[in-house]
Amino acid sequence: MTPAELLQKKLLLAEAEIALHKLLTGSKEQSVSFGAGKSVAYTATNISELRRYINELKDEIAVAEGRGKSRGPIRFIY
Repeated sequence: MTPAELLQKKLLLAEAEIALHKLLTGSKEQSVSFGAGKSVAYTATNISELRRYINELKDEIAVAEGRGKSRGPIRFIY
């Protein structure tokens, strides 16, 4: 990933996190733009999709920066 692409991913991540914050604090709908003129409107009913998108962006940024994918919590199964 080029430095310009990494910067773009970071900007998309910031926009998505702002949209999530606004949804969680009471705004009805938030739109997140990505790619060439594409956008998705998120509502309170699909917050989980927005969180998944944020996690995907974080993983892509981490890999590009050489930090590897983020991992979830450790779960012990007995």
